[in-house]
Amino acid sequence: PMSSTQPGHRFQRPLSELKNAHSGEDIWVIASGASMDFVDADFFANKITVGVNRVNRKFDCSYIVAKDASGFDELLQFRKNARFVFSRYESGDLGNPLNDVEYEHWVFDHPRKLANQAPDLSVIGSDQLVVSYSTITSALHLAAYLGAHSIVVCGHDCGAINGEISFRDYYSNLNQIQ
Repeated sequence: PMSSTQPGHRFQRPLSELKNAHSGEDIWVIASGASMDFVDADFFANKITVGVNRVNRKFDCSYIVAKDASGFDELLQFRKNARFVFSRYESGDLGNPLNDVEYEHWVFDHPRKLANQAPDLSVIGSDQLVVSYSTITSALHLAAYLGAHSIVVCGHDCGAINGEISFRDYYSNLNQIQ
């Protein structure tokens, strides 16, 4: 067992436990774009999926990747079967406090988030994940780290559909951040 003075540390598992866990398999990365209103949640049954942030409100993902501690309790509320993979630092930024979670999760180390939004790719091939201002970056890297043969991205719309930027109820009781 690892030792630390951090309260939630006993619930942390190392990312390295997941390395190549799905070697040679197709992995679907699910983002929250409005296009996902046109996809039935059952479509992903029996698929390996990596959800970004709160997509488990609608989709039962194999993994959920998140960096923002303010949303972690909500993720637990909609947990279903997902394994949680969280950044070591709040918002994936080394200058912020450590994320403190009191339930089982895998934690990933990461480089500093660069101010110009260009992610530091030097950690590819290590046991760290790339971070940027969008969690999709870490989700894509996690899919590769899991050993994906192919990565299929769904719901990363980069725009609005019918005036909406996310699927229905993604931001229920929350303010849209971006």
